[in-house]
Amino acid sequence: MNKVPLDTVGRLSLNPKYTFDSFVVGKSNQLAYSIALDIIANPGHAHNPFLFFGGTGLGKTHLMHAIGHEILAKNPEMRLLYVSSEIFTYWLFDAIMNEKYDAFRNKYRTLDVLMIDDIEFFYGKKSTEVEVLNIFKTLLESNKQIILSSDRPPQKLRKLNEHLLARLESSLIVDIQAPDLDMRINILKKKAQMDGINIPDDAIDYIASHIEGNIFKLEGALSRTMAYASQTDQSITKELVADALENIFMECEKPE
Repeated sequence: MNKVPLDTVGRLSLNPKYTFDSFVVGKSNQLAYSIALDIIANPGHAHNPFLFFGGTGLGKTHLMHAIGHEILAKNPEMRLLYVSSEIFTYWLFDAIMNEKYDAFRNKYRTLDVLMIDDIEFFYGKKSTEVEVLNIFKTLLESNKQIILSSDRPPQKLRKLNEHLLARLESSLIVDIQAPDLDMRINILKKKAQMDGINIPDDAIDYIASHIEGNIFKLEGALSRTMAYASQTDQSITKELVADALENIFMECEKPE
């Protein structure tokens, strides 16, 4: 794992590509997005803690970073940190092993906004779970904002520390689902626009109607199409998409 400085806070902890400018809102994430706007307007007081969950590649991390960017745009003085559960666990272990535990605790307990991604990976890490619970308690008592993501709802995280689980279950919990056809089309259009790609609507519709599931699959299909067009020196058309993605479409149509 790459070492991440313990004192990384603010925009340094955020991915500059994951903003609301590149975030597509649809039926599958509309509620989570609306709640995010409330939090941005009043962090620490609106919907706290906030936990959203969903499968891989549905935009959870993107949404979390976008919230962070907007909070800092409105409140540049705030101490905000985005961290994955894996990095959090690494920081805690490193702090204990290198006698930096006080610095670790002070860092988290002085935050205004704490965002932890993929909390399901705290499974089996007892010392980490206890530390997270203590940090949550301190921050919430001071009306500091906590935002969390998971790949499943809290009721399916029964292996976690029971006190931490109870805290999670007291959160505002919202699910993010797989994008429907309209949203898949909009995701592809946004991606093509941001990459400066000229792709006709019928080609986009063809990809979106054949590739279901998560956003990674959609973006991968678009990237494969672009590479195929470049290698064969052709313009992107519906027919080219069919050729470029023939094997992928065959896999998608195989029975389970």
